[in-house]
Amino acid sequence: MTQDRPTANLVKTNNYFDDVPLNLCEIIRREQKEDPEQELTLVRRLISVVPSDLLIIPGTPMVTVSFFHHTEEALTIGKTNVTHELQIDTELHYYHQELNEQLDKREITKAVWELTRIIRRNSDLNGLSPKGVKIVSSDVVNRVRVNGTFAGARIVVRAPVLLQSRRATS
Repeated sequence: MTQDRPTANLVKTNNYFDDVPLNLCEIIRREQKEDPEQELTLVRRLISVVPSDLLIIPGTPMVTVSFFHHTEEALTIGKTNVTHELQIDTELHYYHQELNEQLDKREITKAVWELTRIIRRNSDLNGLSPKGVKIVSSDVVNRVRVNGTFAGARIVVRAPVLLQSRRATS
């Protein structure tokens, strides 16, 4: 059982390694359509946002979101109930275009700014992470996929999720 504060948009499967990427995807898709400040230019053009790191990129620009690492810490230890804080690290890969000599790196950094602004504005991940996510890093990268080399960016997001569990007593 998580100690979340669900909103109407919360996506929850009870697999928290899936829930963080799924909620990030939901947020980006929703904000792409409902940009209240009308500041999105590059993110508005995304053709898809998928909760998986794809080997074949069907088209650009697009975002993939996937789990890649976690740590866990027991915060309170009692006789039967334990609260764990899961730190779930997720990678967002933004694929701007296939690598070529006309590439304007400033467009990629602008897209990273737009994506990180969306994440900051929705840092509770639809209520899944009441403590709020942390943007660990972002960098401009080229990624080789089966169907080419793509210019884009990588954003690492760390989401703390509080989980209560019962501990067996011996």
